[in-house]
Amino acid sequence: MHKEEYQHMHDVEADHFWFRAKAQFLKIAMTRCRIPLRARILDVGCGTGQTLKNLHTWGYAHAQGIDTSIDAAQWCRTDGLRTQEYQGDALPFPPESFDLIICLDVLEHVSHDHALVSEFARVLAPDGACIAMVPAHPRLWSYHDEAMGHYRRYTRTQMRALFQQAGLHTSATSPLHTALFLPFLIFRALKSHLSSHPQSDTTSLRFLAPLNALLFPLLYLPELIWFRLFGKLPFGNSLLLIARKEKRPQ
Repeated sequence: MHKEEYQHMHDVEADHFWFRAKAQFLKIAMTRCRIPLRARILDVGCGTGQTLKNLHTWGYAHAQGIDTSIDAAQWCRTDGLRTQEYQGDALPFPPESFDLIICLDVLEHVSHDHALVSEFARVLAPDGACIAMVPAHPRLWSYHDEAMGHYRRYTRTQMRALFQQAGLHTSATSPLHTALFLPFLIFRALKSHLSSHPQSDTTSLRFLAPLNALLFPLLYLPELIWFRLFGKLPFGNSLLLIARKEKRPQ
């Protein structure tokens, strides 16, 4: 993304209904994984740092981020967040450095996703967990994905195989953003027909921002309650996966 896009994302993430919902999905998933407050957490592809801010608010003091964008990492450091930038496939950490890895809407941007997930397995401690979110359904591929620099959308089977090949056992999966699934299909279809120059995600955020106060409770409160109670949603345009590294042999 361009530098100004990071600035806009930094400005809207805390209040935008979609990001607020994503944060709550993450919090529920962490609760189900029983992640202790003392856990060492790495947010891979941390962007401008909203997830790190959320983690600190929730009481997780040992969270840090990493991103390939110098601009994104700079925004995090400006806000006092522990972050660094990196390049290449290898994460700049020793083996078994973290108890939880968070990777939210990042893997689709990585050409060699299998190499990155293998790095997750390397830097995770035994019995450590990974929580990942990705865009779902390859059939939904559109100009939007191209504009955002996506390499792919994922099926549940593909995600399970990706983590299994790295030695991480999938403990749970669920679709996300059920309430937006039908509007998402309609919007994408109309946009593809009306414009050959897709807007970036942050342009869409600008358009929707005035509706945030209404859309979050209207669209997401029932969905979040269902997810908290049952741990799985019926369908959606994103996919959540929780994987674990094996415990150390006794």
